[in-house]
Amino acid sequence: MALKVLQQDGPGFDAKTGLDELGLVVSGLLVREVLVGILKSVGHVNKDRCAKLGYKFFVWSGEKENYNHTVNTYHLIMQIFAESEEYKAMWRLVDEMTEKGYPVTSRTFNILICTCGEAGVAKKVVERFIKSKSFNFRPFSHCFNAILHSLLGIKQYKLIEWVYQQMLADGYQADALTYNIIMYTKYRLGKLGQFHRLLDEMGRSGFPPDFHTFNILLHILGKGDKPAAAVDLLSHMKEVAKYSLSPTVP
Repeated sequence: MALKVLQQDGPGFDAKTGLDELGLVVSGLLVREVLVGILKSVGHVNKDRCAKLGYKFFVWSGEKENYNHTVNTYHLIMQIFAESEEYKAMWRLVDEMTEKGYPVTSRTFNILICTCGEAGVAKKVVERFIKSKSFNFRPFSHCFNAILHSLLGIKQYKLIEWVYQQMLADGYQADALTYNIIMYTKYRLGKLGQFHRLLDEMGRSGFPPDFHTFNILLHILGKGDKPAAAVDLLSHMKEVAKYSLSPTVP
């Protein structure tokens, strides 16, 4: 019903008044369902209207008694803005979250960084999150790992290298997750010499290869047409009982 009322918004009809007349009990579930419905309908032709209606509902629901937006609600309206290419509005929401004391999480960063191919501000986004005191990076051990993990998902390999250098310059130590991300990055960039140096460094630093490390190694051996070496590695994995024998391509 709420979506139908919002779709009528325009000259001669105010959606906020129409929503009030429905007498809805505003809850987290209701807000999520409406925003998800708008997000699913975003297209090239209607993107401006979807952004407008999404924000109108976001503001309307946020004004109701006994209801407060959550971080997930902010993320949904940010996604609507991202899909609608309303980048400035998306950044204003991040500022609003910070001002109101909401935690800015790795999910927030991921939504923002995924828009940077078109917006061209990837490095500025990274710098802002590195310096942000309100960045809640759980479940990652530190902010750099949260950032590196998100950048890996969108294949920003050059930026991963830069973030890693910033991490080391700031005195942070790499852990198993860091090493796996950086090693895979070196492989994707064709820097196999650096890959093997990192693999040796990982062991010396007290982080034995884990499933993800073996997975990367198998991928490299497969691409390099070295089936015998891959079989040997699988045999080694079998000997180390804690590793799964169902590797997947990274």
